[in-house]
Amino acid sequence: MNNKVINKLSIENRFIVNAEQVRRIACGQLGWVVEYDDAGVRWLNKYINTLRGIASEESKEKLTDSLGAFLGECICRTFNGQWVEYPKGEWMVRVDPGVSVYPFRKARKQLAGEETNSVADLFDAIPAMRTKLTASQNADDETRGKARSQPWWKFW
Repeated sequence: MNNKVINKLSIENRFIVNAEQVRRIACGQLGWVVEYDDAGVRWLNKYINTLRGIASEESKEKLTDSLGAFLGECICRTFNGQWVEYPKGEWMVRVDPGVSVYPFRKARKQLAGEETNSVADLFDAIPAMRTKLTASQNADDETRGKARSQPWWKFW
């Protein structure tokens, strides 16, 4: 796809183009067929760790867009998330109203070796984040229900 066509795409579609580029590289250059799923994230995790040791700083900066887009698409398709622009211009994937993750930030940090947890750790943590949110919402609903069933003037 040429740059003129890419520039006319929505930002979300540009993410898909970047993610597809990662899939093409995986298949064409490395012999791996990767999908937007758990196995794809496992492959991405290993790929980033390999790149960390051999890519230049300039290459790492450029790779972040594609690697983060691939991670984001895996999250969108696995957990029914959607791309949302954070007010500061950073993009995140929202998987529930109270659960959002930042795939570009995570890919960049892992590629730079800045932290010990990885893109796979983030992906694995999403179900727990959703469960915690649901439990919290249920507790809030119970508290609100009790508060409503008691007259406003009754303190005990």
